[in-house]
Amino acid sequence: MKSKSIFTMFMQCVLFVLGDKWDQYNDPSTWNPSFRYELDKLPMSGKSGKIPWSDTYWPSYRGGIANRWQDEKNSYPGFDYKLYTLEELKNGSVDLNVLSPAEKFDIFNSRYDYPLLNSEWHRCNPNDARWEGICHGWAPAAIHYEEPKNVTMKNKEGLEISFGSSDVKALLSYFLAQFASDHEKTQFIAERCNTDISSTPQKADSSECRDINPGTFHVMLTNIIGFMGTAFVGDVERSSEVWNQPITKYEYILGNTSSPTNTSAPGTVKQQSVSLTMYYVKETRPLPTAHEPQIVDKNYNYLLDLDADGSILGGSYDESQWERVDFMWAQEEPAFFGYFEQLDKIYKASIGGNERRRLISHRPRVSLNDYHATTVTTGGISLSSYNASTRRSWLVPVDANNSVRLRFRSFNTRRFTDYVRVFEVENGHIGAPIAVLHGSSLPKDIVLRPGVSVLVTFSVDQKAAHRMSLAKGTGFELFVL
Repeated sequence: MKSKSIFTMFMQCVLFVLGDKWDQYNDPSTWNPSFRYELDKLPMSGKSGKIPWSDTYWPSYRGGIANRWQDEKNSYPGFDYKLYTLEELKNGSVDLNVLSPAEKFDIFNSRYDYPLLNSEWHRCNPNDARWEGICHGWAPAAIHYEEPKNVTMKNKEGLEISFGSSDVKALLSYFLAQFASDHEKTQFIAERCNTDISSTPQKADSSECRDINPGTFHVMLTNIIGFMGTAFVGDVERSSEVWNQPITKYEYILGNTSSPTNTSAPGTVKQQSVSLTMYYVKETRPLPTAHEPQIVDKNYNYLLDLDADGSILGGSYDESQWERVDFMWAQEEPAFFGYFEQLDKIYKASIGGNERRRLISHRPRVSLNDYHATTVTTGGISLSSYNASTRRSWLVPVDANNSVRLRFRSFNTRRFTDYVRVFEVENGHIGAPIAVLHGSSLPKDIVLRPGVSVLVTFSVDQKAAHRMSLAKGTGFELFVL
């Protein structure tokens, strides 16, 4: 969180009281055309019917879900630890309880070459920023799924694997953040601020860093939580770092009214002051058992622009209001598929086998044919020109008797928006993840299993890339050896 001293310095540098009608990126009707806007008809408090659960955001500098979070003896290693063979696991000399969520899931799938674990080692780095992780998976997972309890499962070799509550949460979070991310239907409102405005406060008045319009903010909370009783996700930090949190409750009081100003939205006949408290679920450390969520609150003071009918047109923040929500979003819950089909068994067992009624409105594409991949047998794969909607896929068939190596000659993508993913292909469907790659560091070679083809995909996370400009010369070059 940003300190109040930063806020004080910021206030000395720039005036950021701006009131106007929301623009196309803040228009609530793009989320739901049935939203209500009459202030006197909106609930003054609301709470989601299901309270999301807390868990860690699985920081990348600790290895993501490859972190052995219960291995106190080794200070929670996340990288380059010894991986155990089936023989070592069966002879009883290994404490399976302290293995990472990625290891446990690979073992449950009888994959003793640990594809998910190695994929995390490709994605994460000990030098990654402390705030980087999979909060964009944890936050929607905490909303969609019931809180898992610790559960013991047996794989086909008879190994008993104990999944702690946070092990299951890690897998649910990863599934939404990295595996199903290209298949989710997502709604998004407002713009992401990609500038560190604590160090460059003069840029806080840019369109992307003014953050969500307070009129939009009010309409979203009162309609989604107040009327619908549903939690959704917000980035509660207004600067370049992203902290996605499940928003679960609000309450507000009305203050004085005033006449419109020259910064009010067109059509405003009066302004209404509002003092609102928003409650959201915060991260906790991982734990073996289910636990109460950590709920925190923030206060927001702003003016709403109202028309002659009392409907909200827009608004402005109080000049003392530092805290703002950067953007808000929600996504539909996809069905488990591919390598994560087995996660459905673990999840159901962790909630007692009586899964709640899940309204899954779509099933993600899982067939290789849906990717329209270009087949590459020799030579290279390259991408140098793309935009936010670019989706590319390449199929690399593998000889049944020989290993194939993928080697990157160059790699320069935007760190938080552009992803190269490598998956195994099994019987025409997407199998285990092998690597998730982003940023500008040259990845290590990827050695493929004999006889198993792979799919290489490139996609842009549209939530993260919202109105971001493309850096010149971004892309990658990959050779099949």
